[in-house]
Amino acid sequence: MRAHPIEGGWIMRLERGEEALSVLTGFCAARGVEAGSFTGLGAFQKARLGYFDMTSKQYLEQVVEGPFEVLAITGNIARKSDGSLFAHTHCVLGDRQLHTLGGHLFSAEVGATLELVLRVFEQPLARRPDPDLGLELLDLGERRRADQT
Repeated sequence: MRAHPIEGGWIMRLERGEEALSVLTGFCAARGVEAGSFTGLGAFQKARLGYFDMTSKQYLEQVVEGPFEVLAITGNIARKSDGSLFAHTHCVLGDRQLHTLGGHLFSAEVGATLELVLRVFEQPLARRPDPDLGLELLDLGERRRADQT
């Protein structure tokens, strides 16, 4: 992985064979990045995607074998309740027949490259367990919702 600082963050290029999310969170941990958002594009050889089923409150996961174009990847960085950095990530992939698939990204092996722009936030973000969903959601404190003002 290579990275270059830009105003407000970093531009990054991950290399073939790297595991995308562990490289991203490792980069953030090494630089003290507690919060941010990212977008990107590139290629994956393999990915583990998921869809959250609201009824069962579980992810339905599927491993897909590429190669795939990463048409879009987006997410945010925050600390989970156990203190670990977490990259909440969604992506859309395109295959050789120009079909698309996408969902929550659990892991991915980079194909030719993955280019990311990481915007770093000054204030840390945290996730807390939501007992109704069984997920760790962003904890935005006691801020009022925009539709309650």
